[in-house]
Amino acid sequence: KVERDPSTLNTVGYFKTNQFIYYNSCVLTAPNGDVVAHYRKNNLWGYVDNAFCTAGRDTTTYQTEYGKVGLAICFDVHVMFERYKHEKIWTLLYPIAWVDNDIKTWFELDLPQLIKEKKSYYVVGANWSIDDPKHGLDWLGYGHSSIYAPDGTILNKAKTLHGSEIVYADIPYEKTGKDYSSDILNINNEPEWTRRSKSMVERFVDNFEITVENKPILLKQGGGPENLGMTVWDGGIVLGKYLEKMKALNRLHIYGKNVVELGSGTGILGIMLAYLGANVILTDVDDPDLLKQLNRNVDLNRKGEDIHMQVLPLDWNDSVTEEFINVDYVVAADVIYSSELVEPLLNTLKTFSERGVTIYLAYETHHFESIAKFFSVAKKEFIIEHVSSNDLDNHYQCGGIGIKILHPLVPVKEEEEFNDYDSFTTDNLLETLKLIQEKRSKLLKDILNLDYMERDVLELLSNRTNEIDAESISQDQRSWEYITTMLHEHLLLRPSIDELIQKNVI
Repeated sequence: KVERDPSTLNTVGYFKTNQFIYYNSCVLTAPNGDVVAHYRKNNLWGYVDNAFCTAGRDTTTYQTEYGKVGLAICFDVHVMFERYKHEKIWTLLYPIAWVDNDIKTWFELDLPQLIKEKKSYYVVGANWSIDDPKHGLDWLGYGHSSIYAPDGTILNKAKTLHGSEIVYADIPYEKTGKDYSSDILNINNEPEWTRRSKSMVERFVDNFEITVENKPILLKQGGGPENLGMTVWDGGIVLGKYLEKMKALNRLHIYGKNVVELGSGTGILGIMLAYLGANVILTDVDDPDLLKQLNRNVDLNRKGEDIHMQVLPLDWNDSVTEEFINVDYVVAADVIYSSELVEPLLNTLKTFSERGVTIYLAYETHHFESIAKFFSVAKKEFIIEHVSSNDLDNHYQCGGIGIKILHPLVPVKEEEEFNDYDSFTTDNLLETLKLIQEKRSKLLKDILNLDYMERDVLELLSNRTNEIDAESISQDQRSWEYITTMLHEHLLLRPSIDELIQKNVI
C-alpha cells in the first residue's frame, strides 16, 4: 500500500509480471496515492535482473505541476541520457540499487561528471540503505542518495549511510526557470547551518545550539519527524537573527517591549527575543507534550534576572484573552504550512493588529498553496512590508525562507469627512502617519536629507511606500491620499527637524 502524503510524488519499485514475463519496474504515485506513471527498466544488469527479467522498451514521462519528470532505474544510467534527450524533461526520478564497493567515487565524482557532460536535467537519485551497520561489513553499495543539478552540482546528499533519511533540495520551477519566490536565495550554496541540510538525527533528536548577542541558547528537541512542533525550523532562526541585527542597527527597539510568539514549538524564536531584552509570552496549542517541552526549554534558558519569559496555551480557534492585551509585537515563524490553519491564524493576527500591534512573520516558501491563501487575504487586512535579503543577517539566511512585516491598517474616514481639516493639527497628523509606518525608521529618517520640509515630501513618502509594499498599497491608497493631503496643508507651519525629533516622530 502506497503511503498517502498530501504534498509529495513518490516512486515505488517492484517486479511486474505479465504471463510469466517479468519486468524490473517502478511507478510514480500522485499526492492522493493514485498511480500516474509506470516504467519498465530498459537497461538490465547482467548479473541479476538480466537472468530472469525482460527489458522494457519505452521511456516514461509525466507532466507534474512543477515540470515534466522522467523515470529510470539503476543501470539505466548508461542509456537514459540519450533516450530522454528529446523528451525535454525537467527532472529525472531515479531509484537505485547499487552493488559496487566503490560507491563514493561513483555518486560524488563519476555520476556528477556524466550529468555535467550531458547538461540535460535535474537528477534525483535515491539509493537503497541498510538499518544495521553489521549487514554492510563486506559490502558498501548502500547510502549516498543525492540530488544533482544539470551541471553536475550536488545540491544535497544523504548525511548518513544507515536508516531512513529524507534528502531535501529546492530546484527551479520548469515553467519560469526561476524559483517559486523572490525570497529564495542561491540554493546551490545553501549554508551548513540550515536544518534541512542536516541528518534526521541532527534535525529531530540532537540538542540545538545558537548564540544571541554572544549569549548561548540550548534547546531540546522532540525526537521524530512526526512531531513537527518539537524540532527547530529554519524560519525561526532566520527571523530571530534578523531581529537581532535590526536591534544592533537601532532600527528596532525591542528592549523592555512585550512580545507574543505564536506557534512557539521548541521556543527558538521567543527565547532569542527574550535574550534581546523583550518580555516574551511563548504560546502554542494546549498539547501536554508540546507545552512540557516548551516549558523545559524556557526553564533551561532562563539565565539571569533580565530574561523574562512565560509559556501560555493559545489556540488560534479561540478568542485572544486578557493575558495578551498589552502587547507591542507579535512574532511567528514556520506557522503557514496548512491551508486549514490559515483562517484561524489570520483571525488571531487581525485581533492583535486591531490593537495597533506590528507582526513579524517568517515562512517557508515551498508551502505554495497555504502561502498563496494566506497572503491573498492578508494584503486586504494589513500593510505588508517585504524584508529583502540585504536586511537579513549576513550568515543566517537561506533559500526558501521569506520574512514579512504586517503593519496595522489605519481606518479611513468617509469621503464627505475629508474636508474637515480644522479638526486636525500637524501633530496628530504626523502621529497618524507614524502609526501607519510604525518602525519604518528608514523612511522617516530620509526627511533629514531635505533642506526644507515641504520639498517633495509627499512624493518621497509615496515612492517609498510603493517600494515597501507594491501589492498592498492599492488597498490603502485612500488612507495615504487623505493623510498626505492634510500634511500638505499643515506643513506650511514648517516644523523643524529638531521639533520632529523631539516629538519622537523621527
